[in-house]
Amino acid sequence: MKLLEAVAANKARQTRAREMNTRAGENLFKVYSGAELLEFALQKLAGARRVAEIASPEALLLPGLDQVEIARVERENPLQIEFCDQSFKVDYSSGSQPRVSLGSEITPDGIWRKLPDDGVLLPGGRQVLVSLGYYPSVCDADIPRLKEKVRNHLNRRQWDEWTSRPEIILPNPTIEGSEVAPIAEAVYGTCVVTNQPLLAFGIASPKYRYYETDPYFEGRWFQNRAEAEAERVKLAEKLAALRQELVERKALAEARLEAGQAKERVQSAYQVCQSQGKDNSLRNALYEHAYGYLPDGLESLRQWTIETNALVEKALAEITEVKEASKREEEIAPLVEHIGSDKTVFVHEFAEELVNLVGAANAHQYLTREYTAGYGRARRQSALTHVCTGEKGQRFLALHQASAVDAVLKGVIFWLEHKYKLQPIVSLSQREASNRRQPTPSASEPGSVVLNPGAWDALDKLKL
Repeated sequence: MKLLEAVAANKARQTRAREMNTRAGENLFKVYSGAELLEFALQKLAGARRVAEIASPEALLLPGLDQVEIARVERENPLQIEFCDQSFKVDYSSGSQPRVSLGSEITPDGIWRKLPDDGVLLPGGRQVLVSLGYYPSVCDADIPRLKEKVRNHLNRRQWDEWTSRPEIILPNPTIEGSEVAPIAEAVYGTCVVTNQPLLAFGIASPKYRYYETDPYFEGRWFQNRAEAEAERVKLAEKLAALRQELVERKALAEARLEAGQAKERVQSAYQVCQSQGKDNSLRNALYEHAYGYLPDGLESLRQWTIETNALVEKALAEITEVKEASKREEEIAPLVEHIGSDKTVFVHEFAEELVNLVGAANAHQYLTREYTAGYGRARRQSALTHVCTGEKGQRFLALHQASAVDAVLKGVIFWLEHKYKLQPIVSLSQREASNRRQPTPSASEPGSVVLNPGAWDALDKLKL
């Protein structure tokens, strides 16, 4: 025997040992590792360094396998077994059970129905894995469990081929009264084992939305009612959350609209306050609200709107105050020319108070009569007691100088005529002449004061 023949024989021996161990499902035959082979070869070479120095290549042969044991392994673990009146190839692989395939097709009336419930066994008693088709999940040594897997697989095939699925009613969170519909039921096939109808359970399910126009939900069908019930719970929670979200979005949109309107108001108020305002801190606050960014959150927007509207109202009050002061200055200007500035403000306020009490025309007639009467200060003030009921009237009644009383009456009469475009009842010269303590003219005398009877009625009521 040559050296190469010895090497080839050792390789065949190693391969055969592995094969027998795999078929037996246990390590019955010695398989040498690389280190063991090296140690064995060095021992058998006996110091030889060249091929020519190897005296006997047969000495390098590994110990042979037990042929009796091999025959037993082959007998108890055959390459072909028979069951259900058919012969099947047995596949062996290291680390797993022997396997038999019943074919690539799984059909409702296949041989799997005839498999014995106690399993498929090798002559040596080892249990065989039985598989069907190309599906690794349809494989088991427990035959009842395998049949259940085949059943589920074939029923699932009917499910996958069920395309005429009824439409499911979808709730709409934007419509009031749109609620979660009951679980729908439909038949999608017949069980391959029991011939009972297979029921599908349909319910709306939350859907991922890519665009704002996409629907919130989609219809889904389940093979199990429990799964549909669980999905229905999720649907109810999602619907409630969406409705709450829509309420919040609506409130946010309204808050943004109100904030936008407030922003327009505050911008207008700021423009006016730039020329007419007098409070710098108010003007600065108006500027910040007019040209700053709006907040994002709902509560922040609402608070900002409240603060902005309050600022606007404060600004409007200031603007109104400035305008009224300017208007008052314009109204008082003629009085300043006519009676001087020392009593101007008081005369103006007293006149406004009388107008509010009895009206401009009545006040003008009554004051003219008292101013032209020929009696003194005390009697003149006494005659006006019933109309001087306000704060300014009381101050008028407290005057002690006749010249001051005459100056106030003269100023008020002038202001009423100027303000309300009233015609003088008597000329200025007549007023001055009558004011030099002359007897009070009667209604029958020339130049007498003719009063409106309506004015007297109003004044008489005030006397009560």
